[in-house]
Amino acid sequence: MNTSIEQPHEDRIFDRFRNVAGQIHDLIGEVEALQNKIRVGDLEAVKNSEKALAALRGWMKRAYELEDLHHERTGQSRGGAELDLGAARASIGGRLARLRAAGGAGAVSGQSE
Repeated sequence: MNTSIEQPHEDRIFDRFRNVAGQIHDLIGEVEALQNKIRVGDLEAVKNSEKALAALRGWMKRAYELEDLHHERTGQSRGGAELDLGAARASIGGRLARLRAAGGAGAVSGQSE
């Protein structure tokens, strides 16, 4: 049985939102663990943090694409979404700043503090 054919468009979008939110949640946990390792001087964690942050940026981009798709289909404007992506972005920005302060991700380009 193919559920994507039977499932309404909005339900599929919300399923995708939940999937993306889960991935973002997992990656935030990974970044926090890497932050702890960097604080105790684990240099390998610096390399891994850059990979985790790149993955996190990719999933955040996907979340915004899904949000835009939802708004396009429902005629809503950005800002009334069920996921608070602005808060997620602020949280991730804070984590990036703490990684930089710990000396871990100074090479992350294109990110403001």
